[in-house]
Amino acid sequence: MDHTENEQAWDDFEVEITDLLGPGAAGDDNANVLPAHSLHISLRSRFTRRQRIMQAIATSGIVALALSFILASYIPVRNAVSLRLENLIPSPTATLTPGAKLFYVQKALSWSRVSLDGHILRHLPVINSDVPLQLTRGLHQFTWRADPFQPINCTVTVPPAVTDTCASNNIARAPSGIYVAVITFLPSLATLPDAWRAALIQAAQGALDTLQSTAVV
Repeated sequence: MDHTENEQAWDDFEVEITDLLGPGAAGDDNANVLPAHSLHISLRSRFTRRQRIMQAIATSGIVALALSFILASYIPVRNAVSLRLENLIPSPTATLTPGAKLFYVQKALSWSRVSLDGHILRHLPVINSDVPLQLTRGLHQFTWRADPFQPINCTVTVPPAVTDTCASNNIARAPSGIYVAVITFLPSLATLPDAWRAALIQAAQGALDTLQSTAVV
């Protein structure tokens, strides 16, 4: 008997309970016979098989929904699930505009040195004449050094980001005809050590004091 037949047998199963005859009924034909009473008890389910299946599905759905609310309210689990989904869904790669990864570098002092990601650039491309620097995607760091000025560090990102700190307000035309950004390093008195700054101000003031001016009245 398979599972379906077994369920059908239980659905059709009934029990009949009948009262026994009273005393003396077994050996005395003239004895008073108590009336027999019978009680039928049905074990048939109140629901059909289809209703029981639908009830089981509804119960499982309620349990699953309750578990999802509990897990969603637990922050470590929620963060882990979010991180997993982010890893499964690749982020789209931003399309680079022409010249977005090309740069010229302009240094103010002839003896200054410029490094890119820790490597000194022995030759900086000449603006408008040489092919500009070509950077890979991601974050890059430039460092400008010219004694006695303090080093200047700045960052640039390909493609550009709002967190970039390199001054690149100027543009220049490359030999290919594309206009690219020009990174400029401008030293100032603020980047000089205190002693050097004081000495430079004093020397400039002394030079101004020696100047003579005349005016015709």
